[in-house]
Amino acid sequence: MVDEVKKTTPNKIEKEEATIVEEVVVEKEVRICDLLAPIFMTINSDSTREHIGDMMFVASTKELKIVPLMANVAAKLENAVLGDASIRDEKTGAITMVSREEEPEQWIRNLVNSLEFSGNPFIADPVIEICDNEA
Repeated sequence: MVDEVKKTTPNKIEKEEATIVEEVVVEKEVRICDLLAPIFMTINSDSTREHIGDMMFVASTKELKIVPLMANVAAKLENAVLGDASIRDEKTGAITMVSREEEPEQWIRNLVNSLEFSGNPFIADPVIEICDNEA
């Protein structure tokens, strides 16, 4: 005798629910910063530094501007910033030129390291970022 085994499976209907996922795009806030490089000059033989002006890089126009603070050295400062900046590599001694016209942002950022502003007679401090959208 053969036993009959009945397999019964209930009719199961699986229902899948569709989930709509909304894609959220997070925009990274772009900081727009002007750059200011304070310029000093050694005035006395005791190496006293005098703040004689500033160089500004205006980010919105990509222009460099001179802000002289001492009228008696303004013309000398203007002449000093007309050309490219030469940067000496400390390891190799090689000199790299940074173009004032083609790369004004890099020019002002490298002014602190340039041979032209290393104390003969002008000294440039590192740039200060001035951002108009800081919280």
